[in-house]
Amino acid sequence: MVIAHLDTIIDTAYQTIFIYPRQSVDLGDDTTICAGDTLTLSAAQPYATFEWSIGSTNAMIDVIEQNYYGVTVTGACDTVFDSIYVAYDSIPIIDLGPDTQLCENQSYVIDVNLQVDAIHFWHYDHWNDNDSVDTLNVLRTGLYVFFAENACGSFVDSVDITIIPTPDSALLPADTLNCFDSEIVLVRPQNDSITFMWSDSSDSKKYKVDTTELVWLMAFNECGSWQDTMNIIFNGEIQTELGEDTTICDEDSVLLVTNDSLATFIWNTGDSKDTLWSDVGQDFNYIVTITLRDCQAIEQRRIIPDPDSCPPVDCELQISNVFSPNGDGVNDKFKLISDCEIYAYNLHIFNRWGQLIHSTANPVFGWDGFINGEQAAEGTYFYKLEYKDDVVIDIDRYSYQGSFTLKR
Repeated sequence: MVIAHLDTIIDTAYQTIFIYPRQSVDLGDDTTICAGDTLTLSAAQPYATFEWSIGSTNAMIDVIEQNYYGVTVTGACDTVFDSIYVAYDSIPIIDLGPDTQLCENQSYVIDVNLQVDAIHFWHYDHWNDNDSVDTLNVLRTGLYVFFAENACGSFVDSVDITIIPTPDSALLPADTLNCFDSEIVLVRPQNDSITFMWSDSSDSKKYKVDTTELVWLMAFNECGSWQDTMNIIFNGEIQTELGEDTTICDEDSVLLVTNDSLATFIWNTGDSKDTLWSDVGQDFNYIVTITLRDCQAIEQRRIIPDPDSCPPVDCELQISNVFSPNGDGVNDKFKLISDCEIYAYNLHIFNRWGQLIHSTANPVFGWDGFINGEQAAEGTYFYKLEYKDDVVIDIDRYSYQGSFTLKR
Protein backbone atom coordinates (compact mmCIF):
# COMPACT_ATOMS: atom_id res chain seq x y z
CA MET A 1 0.00 0.00 0.00
CA VAL A 2 1.34 3.50 -0.91
CA ILE A 3 -0.12 6.85 0.50
CA ALA A 4 0.77 10.07 -1.37
CA HIS A 5 0.24 13.66 0.02
CA LEU A 6 0.05 16.92 -2.04
CA ASP A 7 -1.10 19.88 0.02
CA THR A 8 -4.43 18.78 1.15
CA ILE A 9 -4.75 16.05 -1.39
CA ILE A 10 -4.17 12.52 -0.23
CA ASP A 11 -4.23 9.50 -2.52
CA THR A 12 -3.79 5.82 -1.68
CA ALA A 13 -2.65 3.06 -4.10
CA TYR A 14 -2.68 -0.75 -3.50
CA GLN A 15 -0.59 -3.57 -5.19
CA THR A 16 -0.29 -7.28 -4.25
CA ILE A 17 3.30 -8.70 -4.12
CA PHE A 18 3.90 -12.48 -4.05
CA ILE A 19 7.03 -13.88 -2.25
CA TYR A 20 7.63 -17.48 -3.30
CA PRO A 21 9.51 -20.00 -1.12
CA ARG A 22 12.81 -21.48 -2.25
CA GLN A 23 12.59 -25.05 -3.56
CA SER A 24 14.26 -28.03 -1.80
CA VAL A 25 13.95 -31.82 -1.91
CA ASP A 26 15.40 -34.69 0.17
CA LEU A 27 14.26 -38.25 -0.53
CA GLY A 28 16.59 -39.67 2.12
CA ASP A 29 19.40 -42.23 1.90
CA ASP A 30 19.26 -45.30 -0.27
CA THR A 31 17.21 -47.91 1.57
CA THR A 32 16.09 -51.52 1.57
CA ILE A 33 12.60 -52.72 2.36
CA CYS A 34 10.95 -56.12 2.48
CA ALA A 35 9.35 -57.46 -0.65
CA GLY A 36 5.59 -56.74 -0.53
CA ASP A 37 5.97 -53.61 1.58
CA THR A 38 5.26 -50.11 0.13
CA LEU A 39 7.46 -47.05 0.54
CA THR A 40 6.02 -43.57 -0.14
CA LEU A 41 8.45 -41.00 -1.49
CA SER A 42 7.38 -37.35 -1.13
CA ALA A 43 8.75 -34.15 -2.70
CA ALA A 44 5.59 -32.14 -1.84
CA GLN A 45 5.96 -28.34 -1.45
CA PRO A 46 3.88 -25.34 -2.59
CA TYR A 47 4.25 -23.44 -5.81
CA ALA A 48 6.21 -26.21 -7.48
CA THR A 49 5.85 -28.83 -10.17
CA PHE A 50 7.27 -32.36 -10.00
CA GLU A 51 8.76 -34.66 -12.54
CA TRP A 52 9.70 -38.18 -11.35
CA SER A 53 12.06 -40.53 -13.16
CA ILE A 54 9.23 -43.01 -13.52
CA GLY A 55 7.12 -40.42 -15.35
CA SER A 56 4.86 -39.35 -12.49
CA THR A 57 4.16 -35.61 -11.91
CA ASN A 58 2.60 -36.12 -8.50
CA ALA A 59 4.14 -34.67 -5.41
CA MET A 60 4.30 -38.20 -3.89
CA ILE A 61 4.70 -41.67 -5.33
CA ASP A 62 4.40 -45.17 -3.88
CA VAL A 63 7.43 -47.42 -4.50
CA ILE A 64 6.44 -51.04 -5.18
CA GLU A 65 9.56 -52.43 -6.82
CA GLN A 66 13.29 -52.25 -6.55
CA ASN A 67 14.54 -49.33 -8.64
CA TYR A 68 16.30 -46.01 -8.84
CA TYR A 69 13.95 -43.10 -8.17
CA GLY A 70 14.71 -39.44 -8.93
CA VAL A 71 12.56 -36.26 -8.83
CA THR A 72 13.01 -32.77 -10.30
CA VAL A 73 11.22 -30.03 -8.40
CA THR A 74 10.63 -26.77 -10.31
CA GLY A 75 9.43 -23.61 -8.59
CA ALA A 76 9.39 -19.86 -9.14
CA CYS A 77 12.81 -19.50 -7.59
CA ASP A 78 14.65 -22.81 -8.07
CA THR A 79 14.84 -26.10 -9.85
CA VAL A 80 16.23 -28.87 -7.57
CA PHE A 81 16.80 -32.59 -7.92
CA ASP A 82 17.27 -35.60 -5.58
CA SER A 83 17.33 -39.36 -6.00
CA ILE A 84 17.19 -42.57 -3.96
CA TYR A 85 17.77 -46.22 -4.68
CA VAL A 86 15.21 -48.56 -3.12
CA ALA A 87 16.18 -52.22 -2.81
CA TYR A 88 13.94 -55.10 -1.81
CA ASP A 89 14.78 -58.00 0.51
CA SER A 90 13.03 -61.33 0.47
CA ILE A 91 12.11 -63.30 3.57
CA PRO A 92 14.97 -65.74 4.38
CA ILE A 93 13.75 -69.33 4.28
CA ILE A 94 15.69 -71.32 6.87
CA ASP A 95 15.19 -75.05 7.28
CA LEU A 96 17.95 -76.95 9.07
CA GLY A 97 16.04 -80.21 8.85
CA PRO A 98 14.89 -82.59 11.56
CA ASP A 99 16.88 -83.51 14.64
CA THR A 100 19.43 -86.09 13.58
CA GLN A 101 21.55 -88.91 14.98
CA LEU A 102 24.68 -89.93 13.12
CA CYS A 103 27.65 -92.21 13.68
CA GLU A 104 30.99 -90.80 14.64
CA ASN A 105 32.65 -91.84 11.41
CA GLN A 106 29.95 -90.22 9.24
CA SER A 107 30.30 -86.74 7.78
CA TYR A 108 27.33 -84.40 8.12
CA VAL A 109 26.95 -80.92 6.67
CA ILE A 110 24.10 -78.54 7.52
CA ASP A 111 23.37 -76.57 4.35
CA VAL A 112 21.03 -73.63 4.89
CA ASN A 113 21.18 -72.71 1.19
CA LEU A 114 20.31 -69.11 1.98
CA GLN A 115 18.95 -67.59 -1.24
CA VAL A 116 18.64 -63.95 -0.11
CA ASP A 117 20.94 -61.34 1.32
CA ALA A 118 20.91 -61.35 5.10
CA ILE A 119 23.18 -60.88 8.03
CA HIS A 120 23.58 -64.37 9.47
CA PHE A 121 25.60 -66.39 11.98
CA TRP A 122 25.72 -69.78 13.74
CA HIS A 123 25.33 -70.46 17.42
CA TYR A 124 26.41 -73.70 19.12
CA ASP A 125 26.23 -73.86 22.91
CA HIS A 126 28.47 -70.98 24.01
CA TRP A 127 30.14 -70.59 20.64
CA ASN A 128 29.25 -68.11 17.90
CA ASP A 129 30.49 -68.12 14.32
CA ASN A 130 29.87 -64.97 12.34
CA ASP A 131 31.26 -66.49 9.19
CA SER A 132 29.34 -65.50 6.10
CA VAL A 133 29.02 -69.09 4.90
CA ASP A 134 25.65 -70.74 5.24
CA THR A 135 26.99 -74.31 5.57
CA LEU A 136 28.46 -75.99 8.64
CA ASN A 137 30.39 -79.23 8.99
CA VAL A 138 29.09 -80.94 12.14
CA LEU A 139 31.82 -82.37 14.35
CA ARG A 140 30.23 -82.53 17.81
CA THR A 141 26.98 -83.37 19.50
CA GLY A 142 24.89 -80.30 20.26
CA LEU A 143 22.11 -77.89 19.36
CA TYR A 144 23.00 -75.95 16.22
CA VAL A 145 21.16 -72.63 15.71
CA PHE A 146 21.22 -70.42 12.59
CA PHE A 147 20.21 -66.74 12.73
CA ALA A 148 19.44 -64.51 9.72
CA GLU A 149 18.30 -60.88 9.67
CA ASN A 150 17.41 -58.41 6.87
CA ALA A 151 14.75 -55.80 6.13
CA CYS A 152 12.06 -58.44 6.47
CA GLY A 153 12.95 -59.13 10.10
CA SER A 154 14.91 -61.68 12.19
CA PHE A 155 14.61 -65.40 11.50
CA VAL A 156 16.01 -68.46 13.29
CA ASP A 157 15.97 -72.24 13.05
CA SER A 158 17.75 -74.96 15.02
CA VAL A 159 18.57 -78.65 14.79
CA ASP A 160 19.72 -81.04 17.52
CA ILE A 161 22.58 -83.28 16.31
CA THR A 162 23.60 -86.35 18.32
CA ILE A 163 26.86 -88.01 17.31
CA ILE A 164 26.91 -91.66 18.38
CA PRO A 165 30.48 -92.68 19.24
CA THR A 166 32.08 -95.73 17.70
CA PRO A 167 34.67 -97.61 19.77
CA ASP A 168 38.30 -97.80 18.91
CA SER A 169 38.99 -100.92 16.88
CA ALA A 170 41.71 -101.83 19.40
CA LEU A 171 39.45 -102.73 22.31
CA LEU A 172 42.10 -104.96 23.94
CA PRO A 173 45.89 -104.79 24.35
CA ALA A 174 48.16 -106.75 22.07
CA ASP A 175 48.70 -110.48 22.59
CA THR A 176 50.82 -111.05 25.66
CA LEU A 177 53.06 -113.64 27.26
CA ASN A 178 52.69 -113.89 31.03
CA CYS A 179 55.97 -114.99 32.61
CA PHE A 180 54.48 -114.94 36.11
CA ASP A 181 51.83 -116.92 37.93
CA SER A 182 49.78 -113.86 38.88
CA GLU A 183 46.47 -113.23 37.10
CA ILE A 184 45.98 -110.58 34.42
CA VAL A 185 43.09 -108.10 34.82
CA LEU A 186 41.68 -106.57 31.63
CA VAL A 187 39.59 -103.39 31.84
CA ARG A 188 37.15 -102.58 29.05
CA PRO A 189 36.44 -98.99 27.87
CA GLN A 190 33.69 -97.03 29.63
CA ASN A 191 31.01 -95.52 27.38
CA ASP A 192 27.31 -95.45 28.23
CA SER A 193 26.30 -95.36 24.57
CA ILE A 194 28.14 -98.60 23.76
CA THR A 195 27.26 -102.08 24.99
CA PHE A 196 30.18 -104.42 25.72
CA MET A 197 30.33 -108.20 26.05
CA TRP A 198 33.29 -110.41 27.02
CA SER A 199 34.02 -113.89 25.73
CA ASP A 200 32.29 -115.33 28.82
CA SER A 201 29.12 -113.37 27.81
CA SER A 202 29.46 -110.96 30.75
CA ASP A 203 29.46 -107.18 30.47
CA SER A 204 31.50 -106.50 33.62
CA LYS A 205 34.03 -103.71 33.60
CA LYS A 206 36.91 -106.06 34.48
CA TYR A 207 37.83 -109.48 33.12
CA LYS A 208 40.30 -111.68 35.03
CA VAL A 209 42.54 -114.21 33.27
CA ASP A 210 44.58 -116.77 35.22
CA THR A 211 45.36 -119.33 32.53
CA THR A 212 46.18 -119.46 28.84
CA GLU A 213 43.12 -118.11 27.02
CA LEU A 214 42.00 -116.45 23.82
CA VAL A 215 39.91 -113.52 25.09
CA TRP A 216 37.53 -111.49 22.94
CA LEU A 217 35.61 -108.32 23.66
CA MET A 218 32.66 -107.17 21.56
CA ALA A 219 31.21 -103.65 21.41
CA PHE A 220 28.01 -102.66 19.66
CA ASN A 221 25.45 -99.84 19.33
CA GLU A 222 23.25 -98.31 16.63
CA CYS A 223 26.27 -97.77 14.39
CA GLY A 224 27.36 -101.41 14.26
CA SER A 225 29.43 -103.96 16.14
CA TRP A 226 33.15 -104.40 16.68
CA GLN A 227 35.25 -107.24 18.11
CA ASP A 228 38.85 -107.50 19.23
CA THR A 229 40.77 -110.54 20.43
CA MET A 230 43.76 -111.02 22.70
CA ASN A 231 45.77 -114.20 23.04
CA ILE A 232 47.12 -114.53 26.59
CA ILE A 233 49.71 -117.27 27.18
CA PHE A 234 50.60 -118.25 30.74
CA ASN A 235 54.15 -119.52 30.41
CA GLY A 236 54.83 -120.29 34.06
CA GLU A 237 57.06 -118.42 36.47
CA ILE A 238 60.78 -119.13 36.58
CA GLN A 239 61.56 -120.28 40.11
CA THR A 240 65.36 -120.30 40.17
CA GLU A 241 67.16 -117.90 42.48
CA LEU A 242 70.92 -118.24 42.97
CA GLY A 243 70.86 -116.31 46.22
CA GLU A 244 73.01 -113.49 47.60
CA ASP A 245 76.67 -112.85 46.93
CA THR A 246 78.77 -115.12 49.14
CA THR A 247 82.22 -115.00 50.72
CA ILE A 248 83.81 -118.46 51.16
CA CYS A 249 87.13 -120.04 52.03
CA ASP A 250 89.62 -119.46 49.22
CA GLU A 251 90.22 -123.22 49.05
CA ASP A 252 86.53 -124.06 48.86
CA SER A 253 83.79 -123.82 46.27
CA VAL A 254 80.01 -123.40 46.22
CA LEU A 255 77.47 -125.49 44.38
CA LEU A 256 75.26 -123.09 42.44
CA VAL A 257 71.91 -124.87 42.31
CA THR A 258 68.93 -124.16 40.10
CA ASN A 259 65.52 -125.59 40.89
CA ASP A 260 63.53 -125.49 37.68
CA SER A 261 63.73 -128.85 35.95
CA LEU A 262 61.76 -127.66 32.90
CA ALA A 263 64.10 -124.77 32.11
CA THR A 264 67.36 -124.57 30.19
CA PHE A 265 70.43 -122.78 31.49
CA ILE A 266 73.31 -120.89 29.89
CA TRP A 267 76.08 -119.75 32.24
CA ASN A 268 78.56 -117.01 31.51
CA THR A 269 81.21 -119.70 32.00
CA GLY A 270 79.93 -121.44 28.86
CA ASP A 271 78.28 -124.28 30.80
CA SER A 272 74.70 -125.35 30.20
CA LYS A 273 74.19 -127.52 33.29
CA ASP A 274 71.43 -126.99 35.83
CA THR A 275 74.00 -126.86 38.67
CA LEU A 276 77.55 -125.57 38.68
CA TRP A 277 80.49 -125.71 41.08
CA SER A 278 82.30 -122.41 41.49
CA ASP A 279 85.99 -122.32 40.71
CA VAL A 280 88.32 -122.61 43.71
CA GLY A 281 90.03 -119.35 44.66
CA GLN A 282 88.46 -117.27 41.88
CA ASP A 283 86.48 -114.09 42.57
CA PHE A 284 83.76 -114.35 39.94
CA ASN A 285 80.23 -113.15 39.31
CA TYR A 286 78.32 -116.16 38.02
CA ILE A 287 75.48 -115.23 35.68
CA VAL A 288 72.96 -117.71 34.33
CA THR A 289 70.30 -117.08 31.68
CA ILE A 290 67.29 -119.25 32.42
CA THR A 291 64.84 -120.03 29.64
CA LEU A 292 61.46 -121.56 30.40
CA ARG A 293 59.54 -122.01 27.18
CA ASP A 294 59.11 -118.43 25.91
CA CYS A 295 60.25 -116.63 29.04
CA GLN A 296 63.72 -115.74 30.21
CA ALA A 297 65.23 -114.60 33.48
CA ILE A 298 68.77 -113.73 34.47
CA GLU A 299 70.17 -114.60 37.89
CA GLN A 300 73.63 -113.82 39.22
CA ARG A 301 75.68 -114.53 42.30
CA ARG A 302 79.20 -113.41 43.10
CA ILE A 303 81.49 -115.85 44.88
CA ILE A 304 84.29 -114.10 46.76
CA PRO A 305 87.24 -116.21 48.02
CA ASP A 306 88.70 -115.19 51.39
CA PRO A 307 91.41 -117.11 53.35
CA ASP A 308 90.00 -115.73 56.61
CA SER A 309 86.76 -117.62 55.93
CA CYS A 310 88.37 -121.07 55.91
CA PRO A 311 87.23 -123.51 58.64
CA PRO A 312 89.75 -124.21 61.42
CA VAL A 313 89.42 -128.00 61.18
CA ASP A 314 89.11 -130.60 58.49
CA CYS A 315 86.85 -133.61 58.53
CA GLU A 316 88.17 -137.13 58.80
CA LEU A 317 87.01 -139.76 56.36
CA GLN A 318 87.13 -143.48 57.14
CA ILE A 319 86.63 -146.23 54.58
CA SER A 320 87.07 -149.83 55.72
CA ASN A 321 88.94 -152.24 53.41
CA VAL A 322 87.17 -155.28 54.88
CA PHE A 323 83.57 -155.81 55.90
CA SER A 324 81.62 -158.87 57.03
CA PRO A 325 77.84 -158.76 56.38
CA ASN A 326 77.01 -161.71 58.65
CA GLY A 327 74.35 -160.01 60.76
CA ASP A 328 76.37 -159.86 64.00
CA GLY A 329 76.04 -156.07 64.14
CA VAL A 330 79.75 -155.51 63.67
CA ASN A 331 81.04 -154.10 60.38
CA ASP A 332 77.93 -155.37 58.57
CA LYS A 333 77.97 -152.56 55.92
CA PHE A 334 80.55 -151.07 53.64
CA LYS A 335 80.09 -147.29 53.89
CA LEU A 336 81.73 -143.93 54.42
CA ILE A 337 82.29 -142.76 57.97
CA SER A 338 82.85 -139.02 58.57
CA ASP A 339 82.69 -136.74 61.59
CA CYS A 340 81.14 -133.97 59.46
CA GLU A 341 77.71 -133.73 57.89
CA ILE A 342 77.82 -135.06 54.35
CA TYR A 343 75.58 -133.35 51.77
CA ALA A 344 77.04 -134.62 48.48
CA TYR A 345 77.62 -138.34 48.14
CA ASN A 346 77.76 -140.99 45.42
CA LEU A 347 78.97 -144.57 46.00
CA HIS A 348 79.35 -147.11 43.16
CA ILE A 349 80.47 -150.74 43.77
CA PHE A 350 81.74 -153.07 41.04
CA ASN A 351 82.62 -156.77 40.98
CA ARG A 352 85.98 -157.98 39.75
CA TRP A 353 84.69 -158.10 36.19
CA GLY A 354 83.88 -154.36 36.31
CA GLN A 355 80.11 -154.83 36.51
CA LEU A 356 78.16 -152.28 38.61
CA ILE A 357 76.39 -154.20 41.34
CA HIS A 358 75.35 -151.43 43.71
CA SER A 359 75.05 -147.62 43.86
CA THR A 360 73.61 -145.16 46.37
CA ALA A 361 73.48 -141.42 47.04
CA ASN A 362 72.67 -141.88 50.73
CA PRO A 363 75.74 -142.13 52.96
CA VAL A 364 73.67 -143.86 55.63
CA PHE A 365 72.84 -146.85 53.46
CA GLY A 366 76.26 -147.96 52.16
CA TRP A 367 76.25 -151.59 50.90
CA ASP A 368 74.86 -154.51 52.88
CA GLY A 369 76.53 -157.27 50.82
CA PHE A 370 73.44 -158.27 48.82
CA ILE A 371 72.94 -158.24 45.06
CA ASN A 372 69.31 -158.24 43.89
CA GLY A 373 68.28 -159.81 47.20
CA GLU A 374 70.96 -162.53 47.08
CA GLN A 375 74.10 -162.68 49.21
CA ALA A 376 77.16 -161.58 47.32
CA ALA A 377 80.04 -164.02 47.18
CA GLU A 378 83.09 -163.49 49.31
CA GLY A 379 86.02 -161.91 47.55
CA THR A 380 87.42 -158.63 46.33
CA TYR A 381 85.20 -155.76 45.17
CA PHE A 382 85.94 -152.30 43.87
CA TYR A 383 84.36 -148.96 44.71
CA LYS A 384 84.23 -145.39 43.47
CA LEU A 385 83.20 -142.70 45.95
CA GLU A 386 82.49 -138.96 45.51
CA TYR A 387 81.47 -136.87 48.49
CA LYS A 388 81.49 -133.44 50.11
CA ASP A 389 80.54 -132.30 53.59
CA ASP A 390 79.56 -128.94 55.06
CA VAL A 391 83.00 -127.87 56.28
CA VAL A 392 85.46 -129.74 54.12
CA ILE A 393 87.23 -127.38 51.81
CA ASP A 394 87.15 -127.99 48.11
CA ILE A 395 90.48 -129.77 47.90
CA ASP A 396 88.91 -132.57 49.96
CA ARG A 397 86.01 -133.05 47.59
CA TYR A 398 87.67 -136.10 46.19
CA SER A 399 86.68 -138.86 43.94
CA TYR A 400 87.93 -141.91 45.82
CA GLN A 401 88.33 -145.33 44.34
CA GLY A 402 89.83 -148.53 45.67
CA SER A 403 89.07 -152.10 46.68
CA PHE A 404 87.84 -153.95 49.72
CA THR A 405 87.27 -157.55 50.75
CA LEU A 406 83.93 -159.12 51.65
CA LYS A 407 84.12 -161.89 54.30
CA ARG A 408 81.27 -163.68 55.98
